[in-house]
Amino acid sequence: MSHATRLSTIHRDSATGLLWWRHIVDAIILRIDSSNPEAEMQSETINGAVFETWDIDEVADAWAANRIVLIDVRTVQEYSFEHIEGALLLPMPFFNAEKLPGQSEKQIVFHCGSGVRSEKVARAAIAAGITKVAHMAGGFAAWKAAKLPYIGTNLGTGAPQKVNAGA
Repeated sequence: MSHATRLSTIHRDSATGLLWWRHIVDAIILRIDSSNPEAEMQSETINGAVFETWDIDEVADAWAANRIVLIDVRTVQEYSFEHIEGALLLPMPFFNAEKLPGQSEKQIVFHCGSGVRSEKVARAAIAAGITKVAHMAGGFAAWKAAKLPYIGTNLGTGAPQKVNAGA
């Protein structure tokens, strides 16, 4: 089951504090798990391309099943301090959609610290002609809040260490 709606929102850039207006787009809410009516993935169709917003559980499940390529668009410093093990780093300032790998085997899902930068990068990928892109709602902060495993920094030694490894 799905339904369509029109979206129009104003966003505040967390880095600069500037407000920006997201153009009105058609959004289609798709139910992805018919056994759980509460489980929905947000999906927008933008000029024929599909832009999806995945929640933490959807990303974690797909990541564990090796169905996605997870690309972290945070800075090198943020990634070095803590990151999802195995996620690729492609900082937003260096993003070039034309250099992304194809998605014939695994879908690309972008993530950042809060979901703001990854959404911008995903929309830039669509603008560059990629027809199906996703980003992780809530970003790395939501991943950590869900107590999912990641690589952090031992503040006593400075060495990387697994955090929530038993989760």
